[in-house]
Amino acid sequence: MRNEMEMILSLIIPIYNVEVELKELLERLRRMSLQNVELVFVDDGSRDSSGGVIDDFSQMYDGNIKVIHQENQGLSGARNTGIDNAVGKYLWFVDPDDLIDITSITQVVDFLQVNPSIQFFQFKFDTFETEGDLNKNNKDYELDQLTAKLVNSSDMFKLIATGKIQSFAWAHIIQKIVFTESKIRFPVGLTFEDVATTYKLILNSQVLALSSDVLYHYRIRSGSIMRTPSVESVEDLATVAINVRDDFPYLESNFLQTDFVDRTFQTAINRSFEVGSGGNVDKIRSMLEREYLQTKFCKNGKKGFQICLKKMLMIFGLYDILQSKRVKRITEAKQ
Repeated sequence: MRNEMEMILSLIIPIYNVEVELKELLERLRRMSLQNVELVFVDDGSRDSSGGVIDDFSQMYDGNIKVIHQENQGLSGARNTGIDNAVGKYLWFVDPDDLIDITSITQVVDFLQVNPSIQFFQFKFDTFETEGDLNKNNKDYELDQLTAKLVNSSDMFKLIATGKIQSFAWAHIIQKIVFTESKIRFPVGLTFEDVATTYKLILNSQVLALSSDVLYHYRIRSGSIMRTPSVESVEDLATVAINVRDDFPYLESNFLQTDFVDRTFQTAINRSFEVGSGGNVDKIRSMLEREYLQTKFCKNGKKGFQICLKKMLMIFGLYDILQSKRVKRITEAKQ
């Protein structure tokens, strides 16, 4: 193994009950032999054979690898454990049911070595359901040369505030020092932990890069948290929305911060309607709308007008009616 100080990239891969999909990712990683890349697997108390699959893989793998077994702490806890144990200059969070291309990793490492000042690197991703979909659509391609443009934190924050890029932790690579010096960690016990974390990483980075190259393949799963609204996910999103708002004390005078906080609140409120009505979800929605009404947003421009309109609709009970109709139309279209 090479000296730890020379490690460029750590792939942090949290594991929990994904033995079938995990094997597809491992088959790809098995072909990687880069000496300046390490694999950090965190088995988060899996109840299937995922932990054993990783242990077997570690015995066969010739490169740099760490396997950590811990009691279940959730995705945030597993990622935080990975951060604490990784020695790479850069961190890339990879979900075990998704896929990446080995040639892409090589290009990423080369790019980061040529541009050592970059702290936050955002790239594109595509989606698939089975690995056969990738092969059929020729999405598992060899990347000839990675291209990216340098941006500042304000420009990148504008992209996330306006929804041009998303908060997924696996859609960017980050210098570990941004986590450690800014004391940023994923919030344990919350889903949608990416929303609560990515904007902080952006705002605490000095040099950022944006690429239009696809470096990650995200697997669409019918039972995933993203695709299955629940009362618990709405409650977590509500907590995230309020925490995000409280991170911006001068919201009233900042258009971009207003856009970001408004978008975060709307995601939580809209998801509550997707869950339905009755019981706790109604209480959470009422709390969210009350917090939204009390939030002092920037009132300038088109966004300010839209927010004022939404607040008026909420006050008179019309917003709930419109959102319920929206969800009904979506549900009927799927049938």
